[in-house]
Amino acid sequence: MKPETKKLEISQTELSVIADALQTQQKILNLQAEAGKPEARQRLNAVKRLLARLSPAEAKPARGWHLPIFAFPKLRRLNG
Repeated sequence: MKPETKKLEISQTELSVIADALQTQQKILNLQAEAGKPEARQRLNAVKRLLARLSPAEAKPARGWHLPIFAFPKLRRLNG
């Protein structure tokens, strides 16, 4: 069964403050979970899900190759 949802009107600034607070909470819960607190792990997962909903573009890394670009100064272009 889905939990009851409500719609809120909040500004982008308020949303940013909420996201920042949740990121701080995520760091705290991560430390607690690493220390062996099982309830912290459950809460951490809930915070991560909420953060993903608040900022989906930031939460999901872009797909594809993420390789560093290296410069080879002694190589010349093949096509001119």
